[in-house]
Amino acid sequence: MVQREVDSFSGEQRCPEDVWHAASLSLEEVLVNIVTYGYEDPSGHCIVIRFSIIGGGEAGAAATGRMLEVEVEDDARAFNPLATAAPQLDARMEDRQIGGLGIHLVRNLMDSLSYERRGDKNVLTMRKRLPEQSGS
Repeated sequence: MVQREVDSFSGEQRCPEDVWHAASLSLEEVLVNIVTYGYEDPSGHCIVIRFSIIGGGEAGAAATGRMLEVEVEDDARAFNPLATAAPQLDARMEDRQIGGLGIHLVRNLMDSLSYERRGDKNVLTMRKRLPEQSGS
C-alpha cells in the first residue's frame, strides 16, 4: 500500500526516475529500521509519511531550487539515526560493527537529512534536489 501511494505521488509530480528511486529506496530503509528496531511491544503503532515539493516559488528558493521532501513521523522509542557513527567500510567484515549501513545508504542517496523529536514522535525529514525545469 505504501509503494502504491509513493508511485502515485511520483507520477502526479512528474519526479525524475533517479530522484524518485533515491527517495523510494531511502524511505524503504527508514521504514524497515523503524519497524525492526523502534518498537518494543506488539501493540499497534502509527507511522505517517508526508511527501511534498518545496522551493521554486519561495524566498530563497533560487539558492536551493526545488526539492522533493519526504517526512517520516513515527511513535517508536526516541532515536536519532543521524547521530549514529558512519560504518567502517574499509574494515574487515569480521571487525565491523553490526548495523549502520541503512542510514549510510540514505545519507548518500539524499541531499539533506534532519531529525527532531516532537513530543513523543520521531520526525526524520529527507530532501532530494529536483532538476531545474526548462521553460519556467
